[in-house]
Amino acid sequence: MATEKKAPIVAPPTDDQLAELKAKHPELGRVTHASGDYTLLFRRPTRAEAKYYRAQVNNPLSKPEAQEALARKCLVYPSFDTLDLVLDKYGLALDSQKVAKVFSEFLGTNTADEEGEG
Repeated sequence: MATEKKAPIVAPPTDDQLAELKAKHPELGRVTHASGDYTLLFRRPTRAEAKYYRAQVNNPLSKPEAQEALARKCLVYPSFDTLDLVLDKYGLALDSQKVAKVFSEFLGTNTADEEGEG
């Protein structure tokens, strides 16, 4: 008996959806869960959003929510209603290392690829 593959909570965007999103936001960060259960797309944060995020990260009271707040501001796919379905199952999805890596690259804080004198 073959097992039936369960449909993802959020299917990847179609080619048309992706083209429309890239027209509005030329740089997109993609996060896909290992199970294929969801795909999230984020736009690059504005400078003001980046500065606000830095302030939130440096505040012990707001630090735990800082990444999720930035991710919500920059989410372009799926809709917020659909995101809530993802978060109902994967409560800390927006706090994942994959999401952190997307924003680290967008914000220039990914130092692994940098060269320079120490």
